Amino acid sequence: HTAVGHVPLWLDEGLAEYFEIGADVPDNINPEHLGWLASAAATGWQLDLRRLERLEEVHEMSREEYHEAWACVHYLLHAAPDGRDLLSQYLRELRRGQAPAPLSQRLGTDLPVVQQEVARPVLQLNPGRVVSPAGFRAWQRPF
Repeated sequence: HTAVGHVPLWLDEGLAEYFEIGADVPDNINPEHLGWLASAAATGWQLDLRRLERLEEVHEMSREEYHEAWACVHYLLHAAPDGRDLLSQYLRELRRGQAPAPLSQRLGTDLPVVQQEVARPVLQLNPGRVVSPAGFRAWQRPF
């Protein structure tokens, strides 16, 4: 908030979850998020970015929304074509005090594809491994 100003809640929390893991972890993989998302994706979960964008207060975010926010940020930074540029441009506009269109609108007709594809890198990082939410603490990273 100091550098950029107001950042939508989901993005603020997604970036925090992404960067809090530390630079020494390859690709900023958070095992708790990875485990939950692998389980959720295996049962048909799909990101709903517009729902995340409607969240305005921290108390509105469940743990699942933190997982989803991390997954979306991770996808934009590591897997989405031009995702890093899209996110950077969005943050630059916020920093200038502009009111940029939400990322879901910027993705336009690509939004359904992005929402479907967010889980793919997660499953590739954790192939065949389904972890129940109760198993987070016992889960071991596959690398």
